[in-house]
Amino acid sequence: MNLKEPDTKQPQIDDLERLLQVATGDKKNKIQKELNMLRAGIKGEQETIYHINFNLRDSKNYAVIHDLRLEINGNVAQIDHLLINKTLRIYCLETKHFNSGFKINDDGEFLQWNSLKKAYEGIPSPLAQNKRHISVLNDIFDTQIKLPEKLGYILYPSFHSRIVINNNARIERSAKFDSKELVKSEQLFESIKNDFDDLGIGIGIGTLLKIVSYREIEDIANQLIKLHKPINIDYTAKYGLENSNHIKPAEPVEVKSAVIKPPTVNTNGCIHKCKKCNSQNVKILYGKFGYYYKCSDCEGNTNIEVECGVARHKAKLRKNGNRFYKDCPECKSSSLYYEN
Repeated sequence: MNLKEPDTKQPQIDDLERLLQVATGDKKNKIQKELNMLRAGIKGEQETIYHINFNLRDSKNYAVIHDLRLEINGNVAQIDHLLINKTLRIYCLETKHFNSGFKINDDGEFLQWNSLKKAYEGIPSPLAQNKRHISVLNDIFDTQIKLPEKLGYILYPSFHSRIVINNNARIERSAKFDSKELVKSEQLFESIKNDFDDLGIGIGIGTLLKIVSYREIEDIANQLIKLHKPINIDYTAKYGLENSNHIKPAEPVEVKSAVIKPPTVNTNGCIHKCKKCNSQNVKILYGKFGYYYKCSDCEGNTNIEVECGVARHKAKLRKNGNRFYKDCPECKSSSLYYEN
């Protein structure tokens, strides 16, 4: 059962796009790189969320948390997804999205192909990163989480790591380095199932005692959600552009009217998903009846209804490269709606 959705990243994207218009030289390149990484991260998270929802949407065996940021003793863990099983096995998932692929050498070092330099270059190990996340989780559970008890004993969870890679990435593994924690998103639940199969008849009384109710794992999840500390990054200061006179926040659109009713907001306006399978792995295409979402998972089509947020105003989509903008002639407003 899903108890927390990911925090929206749209304000961060908007800030970086705004800075990209005024930055020059090396700063512009760095901002573009950060924007690309942010979008890639969102895409990887959405792919993993699809598989989690497909398998666990109505499950009472798991409590699911998306996008959890924890702080303790000066250490921080930005956890993409957390799955809490009724056996108190907690899966900490770190998602990564690679445009082409990567390889792991015999020493467990991660190398990514740089198409510009025509060479492999080292990148931080997501395995080590997730190990640090689990260390923070251990400290949180030791000091701030009230755990269930049975027969007078406190039931402590066990933590398990998975690095979830986008399905179309190429992975070159070393036979000498154990990388079984690293799986593609479509293999995630097969990997978790194998964990339980490996326990098999070897399940001891300690493991059986750890089986708790859904209400108990839901309580643990809600305690963690209360500790969530989202962060707002000041990109203007980060890239040293705070003194630029060209950077101004977007001004609100003034709607002139004698009598205005409260705006009718389209609650589905920012949820870009397939109506058949609920996947967010979609692209906008143009067909006989106008723009529509094409699902990359089930190949289904979903019509698009665009509203500007003010009753009776007629907004429409405008394509510019891979980007689609929502334009409203009445408001004379334009905003980024989606990017393929």
